[in-house]
Amino acid sequence: MIYVLYGIDDFSMRQELHEIQNAITQDDIFNADVTKFHALSSTLTQIKEVCSTVPFMASKRLVILEGLLSLFDSGVEANRVKAAKRDHWKSFDSYVKEIPETTDLILIDGDINDRNKLLRQLAGNVNVKSFPPIRDNNLINWINRKAKSEGCTISVPAVKLLADVVGSNLWIMEGEINKLSLYCTDNHITVEDVNTVVSDLFSREVKIFDAIDSIFLGNNPEFLKVIQKLQNEGMMTSQVVTMFARQLRLLLLAKHLQGKEIKTGALGKLSSYTNNRWGAQKILDQSRKYPEDVLRNIHTAFIGVDNLFKSESISQDSLGKIMIEAMAFSEQR
Repeated sequence: MIYVLYGIDDFSMRQELHEIQNAITQDDIFNADVTKFHALSSTLTQIKEVCSTVPFMASKRLVILEGLLSLFDSGVEANRVKAAKRDHWKSFDSYVKEIPETTDLILIDGDINDRNKLLRQLAGNVNVKSFPPIRDNNLINWINRKAKSEGCTISVPAVKLLADVVGSNLWIMEGEINKLSLYCTDNHITVEDVNTVVSDLFSREVKIFDAIDSIFLGNNPEFLKVIQKLQNEGMMTSQVVTMFARQLRLLLLAKHLQGKEIKTGALGKLSSYTNNRWGAQKILDQSRKYPEDVLRNIHTAFIGVDNLFKSESISQDSLGKIMIEAMAFSEQR
């Protein structure tokens, strides 16, 4: 049997993987017949050798291969390492027909295109299950079920606030509900509890929005202050640069969506990138303040800083100054 699990909802996908693994290897308490590979660091020969090995403790051997499908997504050609790896795996679709009945194979991956070349080649020979982001009523129901499993009830406004702030990342959501179950009184989670416990989660996003505003207002001291706060919270220099570049990219996307006159769908589209409606709404609101050409120039400046960081060692103290100089140069172009 061959399974394909893929999608953005990594939490639910890993749960499914765990359930399949338990069903296949329930007699193998030491996981002696479970082997895990990643496509970037393994070979087809290794897969063939393991798949052909007779199981030792269980009735079947389980082989888990991660990252193979993404090698066959469009755009991989731009990455020479991945393109070379893809060429190595190109005969995989022919090999799956040779996998012995004593072996089950599971392919797992992240967000891949439904038109993925390998996925289409395997169609009809595998069991495929996708895991899109959990949203709207499904997310509301999930939050209620999780709170109940922790022995708590949760108010309707608290559920909505959690859904808006945390969004569809169930790994984070699970952690926040666990914390709320320990914090709340009388085993009932309220809006006040969410505001208190989850505040740290989105305070960093708030700082990013404030910093972006300070950039466009020319308030360099305030911008440097936000950079310092983020670094004091333990963020590495590379993380700060990446976070700002991503935020500016989302602002450009929001501008693009509004320009296409699909404002009603813009919030939902952005939510798929931010994982929460709160952040998506903030990005939409902020994007309306600034011209697209200015956004694009500032974004280019941050990309330049990101490339500089990858090629040179930049100290935390000099990061803010380099960012300001890059933005000033971009405005002169």
